[in-house]
Amino acid sequence: MIIDFHVHIWEEGTPFHQGSPDDYVRKMDLLGIDKMCILGVDQGKHNERYNKRPSQVRLAAFEKKFGHKTTMPNKYVYDFVKVHPDRLVGFGSLHPDSDYNLEDEFERCVNNYGFKGIKLYPLSGLYPDDERMFPVYEKAEQYGSVVLFHSGVKDCSSMKLKYDDPIFIDNLASEFPELKIVIAHVGYPWVDKAIQISFCNANVFLEISGLLTFEAFTNAPIIKDTLTKIVKYAIVNEKTIFGSDGPRPTERYLEVLKEAEYIPADDKKRILGETADWLLSSSNEQFREYLFSLPEKLFARMASMYKK
Repeated sequence: MIIDFHVHIWEEGTPFHQGSPDDYVRKMDLLGIDKMCILGVDQGKHNERYNKRPSQVRLAAFEKKFGHKTTMPNKYVYDFVKVHPDRLVGFGSLHPDSDYNLEDEFERCVNNYGFKGIKLYPLSGLYPDDERMFPVYEKAEQYGSVVLFHSGVKDCSSMKLKYDDPIFIDNLASEFPELKIVIAHVGYPWVDKAIQISFCNANVFLEISGLLTFEAFTNAPIIKDTLTKIVKYAIVNEKTIFGSDGPRPTERYLEVLKEAEYIPADDKKRILGETADWLLSSSNEQFREYLFSLPEKLFARMASMYKK
């Protein structure tokens, strides 16, 4: 099973537009992908402020190719995924600076649209542990919804990295220990910190989207270095999920993972789809049982080491 946990869509007429839901599913069939999580984008007031900046400050040459910064409304995501509900999984997006009631919009995402989670963008001015979001997190715990956080690298200078430090996800995980939390991009460049946070918080998972892109900019073996650390780390190797950050080169990313001899076969299956499938489908009781089982696994591992 292969699940791409991190995929974006854009409206027709925008430079990143990659086609219809049917086009996405045809690509999935070609690549052997069973499901894709389609993510909404809500960055509060940031995009509005950014687009009002003088063109030379906004890097107009970049925008000519890629377009202005825009949102991806939850309703648009719903209309997209409902065409193939067995293959496309919707994730909404919320921001406390937007002009709607957060709890009402979350309820709409879950109950009206059938979304499995929400994607949040801290770099747009939202600390993950912002108390304005606590009512949403409480509801997400209640519904068993996943909360996926962009973490780490930013895509334009007007955003602020201070919001993207995964340490604030550690604060959140302590406040909501049964909330299904996923750190996108393994918090790059704070990879070691993100791994520690996942290890220390049973409810925090890691998602590896973007690493292939970062390699292109750094000319460093980021994927291998990161996954080598993860698969050797107790518990964390069971809590890591594939995401492509599509429409970036999904084909190449899958190829790299499938050919990675440094990833044990069982871990590779978990990363490519098994863990994501379980996280999306597990009931609150199943997730709670899983959380309770992790300390026992760690104690057993420690005991076996001491015997040696």
